Amino acid sequence: MNYALSIRDWNVKPHLDIENDIQTQKNGLFTFTIRLNNGNIVDYNVTEYVNPRTKYGIIKTLIIEELRITHTDRIGGSGDEVGNDHL
Repeated sequence: MNYALSIRDWNVKPHLDIENDIQTQKNGLFTFTIRLNNGNIVDYNVTEYVNPRTKYGIIKTLIIEELRITHTDRIGGSGDEVGNDHL
């Protein structure tokens, strides 16, 4: 089958950019977004996934959070706890 593809003069440069980016990518997932206005490509954005382990090395994060609230029902505690007399 033979297909004819007509491209508006305005869209030639974006089509060449897309073709160049696809050739540069070669293999894998290639995701992009184009924005059109009246049939003309006005914005072209490539969504690139970066694996931080391969780009920046091993990434380790350790976050320890602890929230401790002591509640007592007695009046006149030591002041460190939340009691009825402080509410």
